[in-house]
Formats: sequence, structure tokens, C-alpha cells
Amino acid sequence: MTRMFGSWFKFDKRKHLLLLLTNKKVQGQIVDKREGKVEITVTSIQKSLLPGGKRPVNEYACANMESARKVGEELASFAERHQIRELWFFPPRPRGGKVKEFSEPFIRRGIRLLDF
Repeated sequence: MTRMFGSWFKFDKRKHLLLLLTNKKVQGQIVDKREGKVEITVTSIQKSLLPGGKRPVNEYACANMESARKVGEELASFAERHQIRELWFFPPRPRGGKVKEFSEPFIRRGIRLLDF
């Protein structure tokens, strides 16, 4: 059974997370939910949702500040609803220009972001 969260998330009982960016996608998998800890593995990257088909600049399809903020906000909201206190990322989050915008929604909610 699949439940929808907002317009971007699908979550089913096989512990699979799918972020939908219009008809483009960044796909992640929830590996472990013990003690409020979740590992998210990014497995599929396609062109970003921006006009002109620009390529995403990192693993989370964050081609500019606004898309970075949107992806971060949706993922942080999902984690908050499921009482997740830590998110582990593989591959690691990017270290470049859009990290602040991506991370802000998690920091506001007190969710720790960790990398392998």
C-alpha cells in the first residue's frame, strides 16, 4: 500500500522513499528506521525540474537555491512526521554552494544530518 505525502513523496511498507520533482525524480531508499534513525541512499538522478532542462548540480537535484530549499523542506517535513531524529546520507551530501539552503529546514526542526 502506498501513501502520499504532499505532492513529492510516496512511501510504502517496503521502506521505499521516492521524491518526485514534477516528472523528473531523485530516488532514495529508507534502509533502517530503528530508534528514529534512517539511512537514505540516493539511487537515481535525472534532469532537474528547472526550465530549459538544466542539469542538477548535486545528488539532490538542487540546481539553484530555490530547488535546494524545496527538496530540503519536503524531506525534513517527511522526517518530522515520522519522528525521525537523524538522517544518514549515502552518497554524502554535497559540500558546494547549495548545502545551506538544503540543510536549513532540518536544522529548524532539530534533525541531525549525517554522512557516510
